[in-house]
Amino acid sequence: MLTKNSQQNIVWSILWAITILLMIVLLLLIGYVFVKGAPEMKLSFIFGPTTNGGLMTPIVGTLYLTIMTLIFLIPLSVGTAVYLSEYAEQNWFTEFVRYSLTSLAGIPSIIFGLFGVALFVMIWFKKASIIAGSLTLTCLSLPFMVATTEEAIRSIPKAWREASYGLGATKWYTIIHVVLPNATSGILTGVIMSIGRVIAETAPLLATVGFSAFLPVSPMDGTRTLALHLFYLATEAPTVGGLTRNDLLSQAMAVGTVLIILIILLNFLAKLIFNHFNQKVRGFK
Repeated sequence: MLTKNSQQNIVWSILWAITILLMIVLLLLIGYVFVKGAPEMKLSFIFGPTTNGGLMTPIVGTLYLTIMTLIFLIPLSVGTAVYLSEYAEQNWFTEFVRYSLTSLAGIPSIIFGLFGVALFVMIWFKKASIIAGSLTLTCLSLPFMVATTEEAIRSIPKAWREASYGLGATKWYTIIHVVLPNATSGILTGVIMSIGRVIAETAPLLATVGFSAFLPVSPMDGTRTLALHLFYLATEAPTVGGLTRNDLLSQAMAVGTVLIILIILLNFLAKLIFNHFNQKVRGFK
């Protein structure tokens, strides 16, 4: 009969083994992409015009689309989460809203793409554009972001709110200066995961942002993201420029390398921005 300590040691060993195995698989995957894409990682390829085979337009388009999406996503998701957790009465309607958001989170992304084409491309803006793609991705990311933000807000102890009310603070002041600053870490988690999803999506963007190889100037211009460009390279038949299938796959691996590096840098930047904002807000408490 195993003792409790022995059982705990066995369980911990199994969990550590699973964690190490997953890390090895992840490192092998990233390493394979890096090694295969390294021969194409040249400055002329990364910063060259896309009309000549470079990545300038996909990089700019990815950054443009991500920023535009966050501009729409963060206020809508935080506002909705604050209303549901702090203002709305807990009745059948709020439960229906939460159930609807949970259901929307499980819908395939291509459905959101079709919705984006029908509403934003065909009715609102009359063409594929960055703003149409960003609004589509906002709809895609909103259910997850609302759920994450609401969970972060609900995790704040009720006693903190009551202490703020006891000092004469209003409900809105308490939300701005007590609840949201202490929920920033949870909100940041949702933002970081949303950034990764926005950058990696292809299906909702196929018909909403287009495949333009030219640098976008305004939100009404079409563009292509790194994920869309990777999809283009991986599926394009080598019929022009003397390129072989292996050449296109090597370029696709290089795009994957840039995509991984960009996601890491954007996540790091998002964490710095939210830490700065968190410290600034806490200073006014």
